[in-house]
Amino acid sequence: MDYVTHVFQTVFGWSRQKAEQHMMQVHKQGKSVLIRESFEKAEHYVHQIHRYALNATMERDE
Repeated sequence: MDYVTHVFQTVFGWSRQKAEQHMMQVHKQGKSVLIRESFEKAEHYVHQIHRYALNATMERDE
């Protein structure tokens, strides 16, 4: 859990509190909407998270 929190802080520049909130949402619900961005920026973040050996996907915002 600490590792995921650390990755969220590093990739997104979030405070520890915000990173922990998203980590807990992932832990309890299996997913969390981390960020809403353009396709290119979202793709960049997905690749960054993959570099830390974590799973991330993009979905179109309907």
